Amino acid sequence: MSRTVVLLGQLSQRTDVIIPQWAKAISSTGCRTTTLPSPTESSWHYFPTEGPRGYVADKQTDSLSSLAFRSALETLVYSVSAYSGGSNVEDRRALDVWSTVCARLIAEQKPGSEKLVPAVLDLWAVSTAWPGKQRLELWLLQTLQRGAFLLEQPSKQSFRMRIQVRPEIPALEDVQAEAFYVDAVDQLLELLSDTSGVAVIPEPALRMCRAIWTKLPQDSGHQRGLSRFLLTRWLFSSFAMDAIVLPEAFGMLPDYYISDNARSRILREIANRAQKAVFDVTHAWKHGNAIPTDLASRVDAVMLRLEEPHLDHRPSAPKREAFLVTSATDIATVIRALYPQRRAES
Repeated sequence: MSRTVVLLGQLSQRTDVIIPQWAKAISSTGCRTTTLPSPTESSWHYFPTEGPRGYVADKQTDSLSSLAFRSALETLVYSVSAYSGGSNVEDRRALDVWSTVCARLIAEQKPGSEKLVPAVLDLWAVSTAWPGKQRLELWLLQTLQRGAFLLEQPSKQSFRMRIQVRPEIPALEDVQAEAFYVDAVDQLLELLSDTSGVAVIPEPALRMCRAIWTKLPQDSGHQRGLSRFLLTRWLFSSFAMDAIVLPEAFGMLPDYYISDNARSRILREIANRAQKAVFDVTHAWKHGNAIPTDLASRVDAVMLRLEEPHLDHRPSAPKREAFLVTSATDIATVIRALYPQRRAES
């Protein structure tokens, strides 16, 4: 435990040296690959073991020597606290340290922060179970069903090919397709910002976002710009894009076959349009573009989810009363232990 505390404590003081190296490694290997869930254990050992070192040490050594981690960032995050037995203390310590690292990178504008911070959020997003994926899974299924008419339309080709092979797609079909995409993007933004149910954005990632927000200097513009940074550099450039285009990698729609055509013309197109909408809203002040009010409101609602925690006004579920199941034999044993019979005096 003391070794873990020392390692995590030193981490927040070593960002000047290690962050540029990690950012370069993440850039060369592709930081978006950390979004997809991956195994953390393997039975194949690359280095021979020298003898028993205890359960925790053996598990860490086995995981490291089996090349289970695909990046230096994963190795450091998981090898330090992955085998703590699910301790809330370890989770809070890791959240505190890594949010401090990310906040310092953003505040000091360190090179590589635009790659490392999203990579950290990707790891936190898949660190535990994701209850909200059921809501996203339902939206994906409904969207694929509603967009099935797009698969019946001929693919758009070049001007020369349209003249030589087939006439241009009727204008009515173009209008219907555009209306479908606009509606799908609006529904996606509303789903990501909805607070009436379980969060679609993984809760561990939300906690990390809010922890970073609270540790940024309040007298600077970093807090105001954090939500835009997280929205454009992480949510709609990494996590949400992967979850929408490759839902199978997250355990969604396991029994539903998604053809390449459906993935390209429905899912990928919606993800790209949602990304463009987010970038248009967040950078409207720079380019002076006219943004629809309803679209700006939806994007702002998603950004609020990534900022400081807000009170949840949902009625809390009544707490269940704790009860004990026992037998008559157990009760008799307890009574005899509490009130032993006195031995008769001889």
